[in-house]
Amino acid sequence: MPIRLEQMDSQTYAATQSNQNETEAVRQKLVECKTMVEKLFQQKASLEQTILKGKREQPCSQDEEEHHGEDSTSDNCDVHCITCGLPTPLRTAVKHFEKCFNRVS
Repeated sequence: MPIRLEQMDSQTYAATQSNQNETEAVRQKLVECKTMVEKLFQQKASLEQTILKGKREQPCSQDEEEHHGEDSTSDNCDVHCITCGLPTPLRTAVKHFEKCFNRVS
């Protein structure tokens, strides 16, 4: 019996090789997933820092808003709609976004 076991151990079988290949592929995929998760955690931390910075900011006073309002009207800025992609004047952008969203949904 021990001789037969030694013979079995010395031979390589196709099924065993196939299983080893699949196991190695799964391990490689696992490593890739772990690195992706680490990247996502780093992005999450960065976004949380950005949110905290935004929460710490002080709102503009009315004088500053009027000053910025004058600048934006003279520049005549356009914003592209997320839904339809058309350029929309900044003053009417929110209404346009709502209409486009309601049209699509």
